[in-house]
This record gives sequence, C-alpha cells and structure tokens, in this order.
Amino acid sequence: MSAAHKANGAVSPACGEEAALTSAAAQKEVALGGVAQVAAGARAGNSVRDAKTGDGQQPAVLTAARAGRCPKIVFFDSGMGGLSVFTEVRKLNPDCAYYYLFDHEVFPYGEKSEAFLVARVTTLLNKVSACLAPDLIVIACNTASTVVLDQIRPSFPIPIVGVVPAIKPAGELSRKRKIALLATPGTVQRAYTQRLIANFAADCEVLRIGTVALVHLAENCLLSEVSSYQHSHQGSSWEEHTVATIGSGLQLNAAQEQELRQILAPVTSLPSAQQPDVLILGCTHFPLLKDHIAEIVGPQIALVDSGAAIGRRVHTVLAQQLKERLAQGSPNDRQVQAGAWTAWYTGQVSALEHEQFAATFAYFGFHQVQALTL
Repeated sequence: MSAAHKANGAVSPACGEEAALTSAAAQKEVALGGVAQVAAGARAGNSVRDAKTGDGQQPAVLTAARAGRCPKIVFFDSGMGGLSVFTEVRKLNPDCAYYYLFDHEVFPYGEKSEAFLVARVTTLLNKVSACLAPDLIVIACNTASTVVLDQIRPSFPIPIVGVVPAIKPAGELSRKRKIALLATPGTVQRAYTQRLIANFAADCEVLRIGTVALVHLAENCLLSEVSSYQHSHQGSSWEEHTVATIGSGLQLNAAQEQELRQILAPVTSLPSAQQPDVLILGCTHFPLLKDHIAEIVGPQIALVDSGAAIGRRVHTVLAQQLKERLAQGSPNDRQVQAGAWTAWYTGQVSALEHEQFAATFAYFGFHQVQALTL
C-alpha cells in the first residue's frame, strides 16, 4: 500500500504527486491513443469511443482530451453522496480529469449554520484550487449549494456548478400538483429552496421531509457494500461488479429497511388521493438508495434527482470554455490524463475507516485517497 493510503497520513494536495500519478497512468493507457479509459469508465458503462451528447455528436471535450488539454473537475461534498452525481457527470463527460473532496470531519452538513457553511466551503475550495487549478468545481451537495453558491461564485475565477433540489422537473412532471421534497433539515428550510418552489412549483402542494438519518443510512450502506464486495471478491477485477449496482445493489438489513420505511412514512401513511405523485431526492446521498425508496413508496410516485441535469450542465460549461480558449489561442496546457485521480477527506480517521474510503473510491475508479490538512 502506498504512503497515500496510510491512515491519517495528512497531506496537502501535492501537485508534483498528481503529475507523477497521471504520468504513470498515461504510460499504461498510451495504447488508447492518449485518451484515458480507466476502470471507472468501464464500470460506469462509459466507453470513450461511444460517448455521445444528447444530439448524437461527440462531446466537445473529447477532441480537447486527445490533444492533451483535459479539463480538471473537482467534486465537493460533505460525504460520499456526491459520487452519485459524479457517476452521472462522467457518463456525459468521460474525457475529464476528476478529483473529489469530502468534508468528513464535520459530516453531515444538514444541520450546520449558514455562516459556518460559507466559511468552511470557501476555505476548502480555496485550498484545493490553489494546487490543482481546476477548470470547474461541482458542489455536489444540496445543503451547501443552497447556502454558498451566490456568495462564493464571485470569489472564484472558474465556473462553479451547484446541485440544488430538482423542483423544476418535479413541478413539470406532477399531474396531481402534489410533490414531496426529501432532503436535509437545512435544505428544506432554506430561502433558496423556497424561491425554487415559488418559481417552478408555485401551484403545487409541497410536502417537506427533513432528515439527517437518511444521509447516515445511505453513507453507511455504501461503505458496507463496497467493503463486503472487496472481501468476497479478492483477486477479481472491479470491472466485474459495475457501478450500476450502486442504488439497486446496496443491501439493507431488516433494521435499516425499517428505518427507511419510518423516514418515508410522511408520504406512505397518507391516503392515496393525498399522496404526492413526485418525490424529489433532494440530497445527493439519497439516489444511492433509489431502488429501495421506489419499492417502498410504490410505482405511483415518480422519483427525481439532479444528477443527469448536472451532467448536461457540466458538458455545456466545458464546451463553452473550450470554445473561448480556442478563440483566444490559449489552450489549457496543464497536461493531465482523463480519469478519476485523487479523493481527499478532512479530519482524523482510523485505519479501518481509511481502508473503507480507499475501497469505496477505488470502486468508482479513483486512483488514491488522501487526508487533507487545513
């Protein structure tokens, strides 16, 4: 195991280490014409050669990646729920270099104050941006996005894409004009969320369900699933267990299933006529349990989340960035290969927790996991 995988081996993001890591991987991938097609791409069903945009055209960043101008994207969340968004973004944007930062030290964000979140997120994003010089940041956390987006965007010279509750598509989809928002307590109460409802679902009755318990449940299930797979499939390749199982393949024991049923009781306990016909998964952790949630609420209630929409938004932003660079004659000369590279976490963890983190991110194709010092 590398030094980067030792528990509590807290380091600052090391640009030199990133360059060495991407260079070594590039040597292995040279047969692919310089376009990285690492294990995560295969696990997510993302063939670089088959990747298409919605209109059937090759993504604009594909040509850039082949020319060695691979965009760097940083995902940020309080925990690992943002991996559900990462999976959707990479489906449409396979030719990017991905990094992930999660604030394990103060996980979860659901009940933190707005002042705390603004200061914390700003500090962390400044820290990782100073080294990586990313092209784009995705705040893959509904709670953080509904608080910090408007305040931190002016401070960064690059686009920041936020993940907010999918209220607009829910409003468009609902026929009964009854929708439910399942999110953290902070998200359901935010003024930002209320503005989304006023703008896109003003004529809908909105049932708000705030829960931190479901965030913990989803994160713990993900860690347990990956650890279980790792121990039972020693010697086999990760490609044999696809990322498609995340969401449908996470196992719940009897106590966990009962806890999930109790969380969803505000919806399922209603008479059929009063139940919403759309349920918004307003936290990026919740799609990890999407199939279990769907089974409990029943087929009459559609589930919506923001993952696919964020993938399309990232694609649009990257295409515009590339267009501007080419017009200015200043291509991105930071030579990195496409792939999922480093994930950082904050705080002190046990050796077991670090191994769980490392296994989980390896499952999604990341090459290394490190502790981040502030």
